[in-house]
Amino acid sequence: FMISVLVLTAVTLHPLVSYVILFQSKSMSADMRAGYLILQVAQVVQDIFFCLLYQPYLMTPLPAIGCMGLLCDSEWLPPVKLLGIFVFLMNGSIVIYLSVLLHIQQALIPGKSRVQISPRSQCLVVLTLSVYTLWVVSSYFISTSEPTNRTQVIQQLNLSWVEQYSRHIVVFGEAFGDSGTFRTGEISSY
Repeated sequence: FMISVLVLTAVTLHPLVSYVILFQSKSMSADMRAGYLILQVAQVVQDIFFCLLYQPYLMTPLPAIGCMGLLCDSEWLPPVKLLGIFVFLMNGSIVIYLSVLLHIQQALIPGKSRVQISPRSQCLVVLTLSVYTLWVVSSYFISTSEPTNRTQVIQQLNLSWVEQYSRHIVVFGEAFGDSGTFRTGEISSY
């Protein structure tokens, strides 16, 4: 299923949208087209990572996330770090998307208005969003760790295939409903 989603988006949809942005939207300003193209590239990278390399799945009600992608078998990149890369890609795409929306909103305001902000202030807003994104990702990498009783938590699933894929599962808490160290945006546990 994930491969078909990847083919549909990365091979069909994103190139079509990029073609329309580049060649069929001459009325759009050059910086607006560049913003949309950067957003398209970020979404292609995110789609490839999400659909091919990582493929996360929630294992609710346990506080765990499984991994079925190509990178899940790598010894040098544990699943908790792969999830961190996914968090980074998601938040990075959000920053790009919001900066494009801010630019569109500012371009649509006619004449002088109280809600119109200077290009310098727009850059400050995007910089603030970027710093917040780095804060979220770095706090994830610093504060997220798996509990010591990880194996017992995984065995609560009581499924035959869990033993085979247990090293692909990231566990956050110690019981049902416990988020453990998975606290995005805070490092209060230190």
